[in-house]
Amino acid sequence: MNKQVGGIVVFAVIIAFLLKALKIVGIVFGVIAAIALVFVLIQLLIEAIYYNSRRFSNLKEELAANTQKCNELNDHIVELQAAYANYSSTDYGQANYSDNSIQNYKRPLHSELHNNTPNEYFCSLSVCKNAQAQPFKYLCKYFGIARDEETLEKFEIMYNNYSAAEEGKQILRQERDDILERNRKSIPFSIRRFRQNTFFKKLGFKPIDILNAHYPQYTFKYISAGGNSGMKCDIILDLDNLEKFVAYLYSQVQLTKFARYQRALMTSHLRDKIKMRDNYTCQKCGISVEQEPHLLLEIDHIIPVSKGGITTERNLQTLCWRCNRAKGNSIS
Repeated sequence: MNKQVGGIVVFAVIIAFLLKALKIVGIVFGVIAAIALVFVLIQLLIEAIYYNSRRFSNLKEELAANTQKCNELNDHIVELQAAYANYSSTDYGQANYSDNSIQNYKRPLHSELHNNTPNEYFCSLSVCKNAQAQPFKYLCKYFGIARDEETLEKFEIMYNNYSAAEEGKQILRQERDDILERNRKSIPFSIRRFRQNTFFKKLGFKPIDILNAHYPQYTFKYISAGGNSGMKCDIILDLDNLEKFVAYLYSQVQLTKFARYQRALMTSHLRDKIKMRDNYTCQKCGISVEQEPHLLLEIDHIIPVSKGGITTERNLQTLCWRCNRAKGNSIS
C-alpha cells in the first residue's frame, strides 16, 4: 500500500514539474513572440517614415534614369530566357487509353500517364536507367532531336543567349549592390540589410529572375505495371549542360565533309576571346565597359545563322545588348 502511495506521489510530482516546465516554455515563447512583434512594428515604422521622406523621394528621382536602364536590361534578359523556354520535342500525337482488365489498374502513379507534358517520355526501366548513364544520346533518340548541323546551330544560339542572360543578371545584381554602397549612409541599416527587395521595388526596379525554371528540361519516366513504383531521370539543359550538349552534337555531325563546316564551337572560352579581341567595345555604337562599367556585351553573328552564317571568329562580333536587340536577324 505504501509503495502504491509512493508511486502516486512521484507521479504527481512529475506531472507538476512538467506543467511548470510547460508554463516556463510558454512564457519563453511568449516573450520571443512579443519581441519579434515589436521588431516587426519598429521595422514597419522605420520604412513608413523613410519611404515618405524627402530623402527617399530625392534618391528615387536621382536614380530614375538608372532604374529605367536596368528595367530595360531586365526585359531583355526575360526575352532571352523565354526564347527557348518552350523548345519542345517531336509531337508523336495523342491516343485514348482505357483499361479493360479485371484488375482495373488505378494505382497511384497511373494518374501521371494522363498528365504528362510534351517534354516527358514514359519508358521502360532499362531506358530510364540508360538515360541517366548517357543523357545526351537518349535525349536525341527519344525526343526527336536530330543530330545535324541545323540542330547544332539552334543549340549554339540557345547557349549564347542563355549565357548573355546570366551575365545580365550578374550585372543587375552588381548595379544594385553599388546603389546600396553609394547610398549606405542615407539608407536605414535595417532596410539596407534585411529589406533590400522592398527598397528596390519602391525605387521602381523590376525583380530579377534568379530561378532556373526557364532552362529546357526533359524527363524520362518509368511506372511499373501495377502503378506502385516508378523512377524518373531529369535532363536539365542549364548553361553547363548546354555547352556539353553542343559539344556532343558537334561530335555527332560529320563536319569534315564540307569546307563550310570547318567552324569553331560557341563556348564560354570563345565568347570571352571575341570580347577581348574587340576590347570589350560594341562594334556598332562604340560604347565600352570603360564608359559604362556594368555593360552587358553579347556575341553576335555578323551574318545570322538563319542566313547561312556560321560560328567562326570572323563571323562573330561584340555588340552591346541594346545594339544586338535592335539588330535582330539583319546583316550588319
